[in-house]
Amino acid sequence: WTITGTIMPLVESFLANHSRLIDHSRVYVTGLSNGAEAALTMAFTRPDIFALAVATDLRFISVQYHMQVINSWPKMQGPRRLRDVVLTEGEHDVMGIMSVQDNYSHFFLLNVSSLHEATGLGRLVNLHVRMYQGVDHGTFS
Repeated sequence: WTITGTIMPLVESFLANHSRLIDHSRVYVTGLSNGAEAALTMAFTRPDIFALAVATDLRFISVQYHMQVINSWPKMQGPRRLRDVVLTEGEHDVMGIMSVQDNYSHFFLLNVSSLHEATGLGRLVNLHVRMYQGVDHGTFS
């Protein structure tokens, strides 16, 4: 499956088939771990559909890809509904790909900062970044 080839056509079809039942200003996407990256990709690729994206325990942030997509927003036809992006992470989340000695909190914040600086994301949406103390990957309850 792919986001643009499988998931987004499913979302678009659902929204079209149930349009009268849906408040289009309240369509949200969320994901955990790899799903968090998928949620960001969906929201940034289709800001005309999603009003809110919540990404928890990101395994990575595709900074270069998201920069391209976000920088194309001014050319977008129709309304941009995406108002809020929430990025949450546990301070002890080492993502399974970094050693415990690596400072993932710093890596995560550096990627968020790079994305924000390259696109002005914080001027385009309400960007909320939360780092939870004492929390590891996938341990939110």
